[in-house]
Amino acid sequence: IPGANVSVKGKTGLGTITDMDGNFSLKVPGNSILTVSFMGYTTQERKAVAGQAMRFNLVPDSKALDEVMVRSAEAR
Repeated sequence: IPGANVSVKGKTGLGTITDMDGNFSLKVPGNSILTVSFMGYTTQERKAVAGQAMRFNLVPDSKALDEVMVRSAEAR
């Protein structure tokens, strides 16, 4: 998913956003937990393993999708 947030759990300012193809690259400290989140999807966490590529499959969060607010152009 393009534009998903990827961050290191517990480390403020250490993260990135996925590119147009959903790829990301991030150098992290050993034993780090990566958190991947995107609006409307369930947040996932996984331990990073040195030298190993990671793949996340985000699952739609039906609760979050039920909370969409729509505003008409006439309300402006």
